[in-house]
Amino acid sequence: MPNIAKLREAFAPYPSPTDELRLLLDELWPAGAHLMEVDGKKCFIGICRYQDRNVDLNPHTDALERNLPAHYQGHLQAQLSVNIYVNIPEQGGELELWDIEPSEGDYQGLMGERAYGIERGKLPAPTAVVKPSAGDLMLLNPRVIHAVRPSQDSSRVTLGHFLGFMGSDRPLVFWS
Repeated sequence: MPNIAKLREAFAPYPSPTDELRLLLDELWPAGAHLMEVDGKKCFIGICRYQDRNVDLNPHTDALERNLPAHYQGHLQAQLSVNIYVNIPEQGGELELWDIEPSEGDYQGLMGERAYGIERGKLPAPTAVVKPSAGDLMLLNPRVIHAVRPSQDSSRVTLGHFLGFMGSDRPLVFWS
């Protein structure tokens, strides 16, 4: 897949953190781990998020079902967001988490007319604020509302993936 090759090129001569994670989970999970397939096609993995100074990521949730064909619904039992932090600014770039996991209908209501995310004014203060460091790997439930504060002094660069659990006897699946 061309995107995976580009990611490997970017990290050469070192292994891609995405490949390292995939290999590790394939070895550790009893049923293995692989790229998710939808309608016989392997899913993209390894989105690289580059957030320049003063750019934030609005409060939002991530739910695979929003992007799947109707006939694929119901296979996923749990979803994790996997973020690998490549560069983190000294000031800003914190991950904000709310202890709120809205239903899809409630989430759409919070979005209102927005194309993406929720107005911060519709939410209480975050339940937790986490300042990652370069090299950290963070797992979170992407169905709880989360956001990223603006970077103040340099860019914030992360590799983003999702990890899906389809059952204890089935392989874990990756996608971005």
